[in-house]
Amino acid sequence: MTSLIAGSRLLIAVDVESYSKRLVSEHAQIQDDLNRLIIAAANQARLPYDDWIVQPQGDGQLIMVPIDDAEPRYIDEFMRHLDSGLNRHNRNLVPEAKLRLRVAMDHGPADVAANGFAGDPPITACRLRDSDVCREALAVTDAPLVLILSPGLYRDLVTAERTTHDVTEFVEVDIDELKVAMTGWLWRPRERKAESLSEARNRRNSRPAGAASFHQKADVINNVNDGVHHTGPGTLVFGTVVNGSGHE
Repeated sequence: MTSLIAGSRLLIAVDVESYSKRLVSEHAQIQDDLNRLIIAAANQARLPYDDWIVQPQGDGQLIMVPIDDAEPRYIDEFMRHLDSGLNRHNRNLVPEAKLRLRVAMDHGPADVAANGFAGDPPITACRLRDSDVCREALAVTDAPLVLILSPGLYRDLVTAERTTHDVTEFVEVDIDELKVAMTGWLWRPRERKAESLSEARNRRNSRPAGAASFHQKADVINNVNDGVHHTGPGTLVFGTVVNGSGHE
């Protein structure tokens, strides 16, 4: 893992899909539901919500978290509990009323300032969350959320095997938009038995020879056609490469 200097924080940017298209009379309830689901996921993941610094953003939140040994659990338990909570919340709702989220994370030096947060991680997390790539990824999936990680966070936690996730669960995406040029690692929930970090490591170690992890990469996602992103030699559907060499 790359050493993080003192003052490093985990930044989590969250936004509700299509909030501006909802009736104004629904906005307060949506904000209440979002706050309730985030707090519930933190509590279920045994994360110290009381230590969070939350910057409300109406249809979303920007959350600053002190970095400690619990950091990998934000990608693991927190995201899985948030996914489960959203599924329960949405179960009996019509599609237009369902709550769906874009989530992005980055870590590094950051602090509280006079008008919010200061540092690169808050900017990076928000730009990843608000990118067209992240919006399109949520639009083409039935899942209630998508997550995009910064390259540094992905390297330090996922490829370093500090989470239960396999690298094959993430898709590398290049974001090439006005004032934004960066890469990110995109994840969407899928059915998988909950497991501990030691169980995940045992599963990885039990792979047969030749079954090395496959890093899926989408060079630049420029358009979406019926939920399929055309990205070069294969046809990429977020999480799967068809007619290519990789599989989810």
